[in-house]
Amino acid sequence: MRIALATDGIFPHALGGMQRHTVFLANALVDAGVDVEVIAPAGHDGDFRFGVVTAAWPRSGPYPLKLQRWSQRVVEAMRGRDYDVVYGQGLTLWGSTPPNGAPTVFNPHGLELCTIPERVARLKAWPLRIAARRQAHTAARTISLGGKLTRVIVDCLGVPRERVAVVPNGVDPSYFTLDAVDRDPRLVLFVGRLFANKGVDVLCEAALRLPQDVRVLIVGDGPLRNALQSRYDDPRIVFRGGVGEDELRDLYGKATVLALPTRSDGMPTVILEAFCCGTPAVSTDVGAISELVDESTGVLLPRAEAGPLADALRRILDSSDSDRAAFARATRARVENRFAWDAVARTTKSLLDEVAAS
Repeated sequence: MRIALATDGIFPHALGGMQRHTVFLANALVDAGVDVEVIAPAGHDGDFRFGVVTAAWPRSGPYPLKLQRWSQRVVEAMRGRDYDVVYGQGLTLWGSTPPNGAPTVFNPHGLELCTIPERVARLKAWPLRIAARRQAHTAARTISLGGKLTRVIVDCLGVPRERVAVVPNGVDPSYFTLDAVDRDPRLVLFVGRLFANKGVDVLCEAALRLPQDVRVLIVGDGPLRNALQSRYDDPRIVFRGGVGEDELRDLYGKATVLALPTRSDGMPTVILEAFCCGTPAVSTDVGAISELVDESTGVLLPRAEAGPLADALRRILDSSDSDRAAFARATRARVENRFAWDAVARTTKSLLDEVAAS
């Protein structure tokens, strides 16, 4: 089995959940015996366990036009190469057919372009929704991460349910540890890009309702950082910016709770990684988050609102040692039993075998 895995970036050259997913999925598939070539923008090659084919990322034009041009360059990069299946991460195969006629699998991840609640943002995303529908209609299978995303794929993209395959996100529990974790009992952690859909503004509003000894550490960067820092100049809120992998792993283990009041999302890698460290999460019931967060692993809120978020964070921060130990056991067990990369790779390989045979 030889596949091409098309993406708009490879971690650590590009940050983001989909870019991390690309690296971990490719490595896990290699371990499962699949020959993987990742097609990525130039400059994203390196010492990886999988092959990398690069092409130039478009430098000008609006983002939808860049994506369309990128999908065309992905196809050109595949020319003369033989693949059994082409796996498209996000909108990397928009309106483009692999030159050798190989069947495609489409993983749209969170589909925020269909679920983001703000009207103006939804209007701006209409070219991407058209692109997603087109890519889904030409794909042999479209992947849902689970939860509410399966219905979104059927309703928003118009994909028949029988052509939707549920394959969750994954994580490597062995990379994290529960041993000798020195928790800060008053530390709330956010990890992610500072975009409107992530609900960082809601978290900052909630932080203003928490006791003065609580620290809300916001790790990540993005276009909203300067505005948020100016608006929420409060000692309880600390904007850390980006951090390295080792420091991030330490922060997952040090925090008492992860806060992710996202307005639209898929299956956030940051929740899986926090769970590996025994850290519960407070998040919202969007995308596939309900597959991860419940009363045993944190608090699942119906929507991103500052008041309920502050109440949920306070409840976990004030929980007893025995309750925190129970959270640690449940979160770690959740990822080990259902979301370890070896299990996700087996499910993905079975899907690829099925698509190639058809």
